[in-house]
Amino acid sequence: MKYEFIYILLMINVLAYVMMWIDKRAAIQKKSRISEKTLFIFAIVGGSLGIWLGTRVPLFHKAAKSKFTIGIPFLILVQSCFIFYYFSYK
Repeated sequence: MKYEFIYILLMINVLAYVMMWIDKRAAIQKKSRISEKTLFIFAIVGGSLGIWLGTRVPLFHKAAKSKFTIGIPFLILVQSCFIFYYFSYK
């Protein structure tokens, strides 16, 4: 069960990173964008690392917004604590 959890988190994070890439590309092309609400929903359900990577490597998408520079690392910290608890006490 633990391995399935890791695979699901990995898939969510890859999808979150791809969503950041798609949104960055849409911003450059001045096309329809993915809402910040949708990006945060993906971050909350486990894709915070993928969203954070999208703000850093190599996209630098939404890197100037405090919601993403403070909020996403905070979510990573909280989710890391939950994951540590899950794997330590199960």
